[in-house]
Amino acid sequence: MFFPPPNQTKHQQPSSPTPDGVFLTSASKDGQPMLRNGLTGDWIGTFVGHKGAVWGCSLDKEALRCATGSADFSARVFDAVSGDELACLPHSHIVRTVAFGPDGTSLVTGGYEKLLRVYDLGALPASASSAAATARASALAEAPPPPAPLVAATAPDKVRRALFNAEGLLFTSYIDAPGLGVWDLRTGRCVRTLETGCVVSDFSFAEGGSGEASSSGGGTTLVVAGGKAASLYDASSLSLVKSFGFDFGINSAAFDPSRSRVVAGKRDLEREREILERERYSRERERERERER
Repeated sequence: MFFPPPNQTKHQQPSSPTPDGVFLTSASKDGQPMLRNGLTGDWIGTFVGHKGAVWGCSLDKEALRCATGSADFSARVFDAVSGDELACLPHSHIVRTVAFGPDGTSLVTGGYEKLLRVYDLGALPASASSAAATARASALAEAPPPPAPLVAATAPDKVRRALFNAEGLLFTSYIDAPGLGVWDLRTGRCVRTLETGCVVSDFSFAEGGSGEASSSGGGTTLVVAGGKAASLYDASSLSLVKSFGFDFGINSAAFDPSRSRVVAGKRDLEREREILERERYSRERERERERER
């Protein structure tokens, strides 16, 4: 079993199955996101360019491009085959999440600016090497400017994670605000809100499932981790199918429809200890105030 090193634990994103296998990207505190074999965890390469912690990463469907979002106020697009940088997209604050659209030619970014930006990547070269060859062919050739965002929708809070569903709607979770937003980026509006009652730490889509695991009978299941519960929703109606409670807070959850199993990832134990210690200290201080009265 593959366990990423401590500096490679901010966010991990697997690719869809490709003719060459399944791949995994891992965001990192050291600013060097990595590409790995999705089955074995073996290191394939490192994407170099960021000057701050990388909070989010995403592969397109063919695993040919990788997008990253960083605390250095930028999102970057890399050629996942050569590792070369294809574009740097400047922002005004920390970029927490990046997501390729269903067509693979668009990219959404979100973060502390409370904005959702959509970029058209269709004009980017197929690979950085081909762009470099074109530039060398002309002494006066200059690198093209980064693409400008097509849409900039305002989110209600700092964006934690963004992910497209199969229909092209964008789902978003937030740093401090509870619930999930569902966006139609053709209009730039939030068309639905899933009330969860707590901040969503992570969510994903799982294809397939039946019976109790998926009310759509083989459709898509929305998997939501937040607070002390992992919940399954019908991705179309957003109706709750089932919820699994825990005695501790969780950071992530995954659903295997073929086995009807849910796996949840616990929050950092050291962080939990700090929270419990603060709560204990607050209770003791409150008792002291009561005695003084």
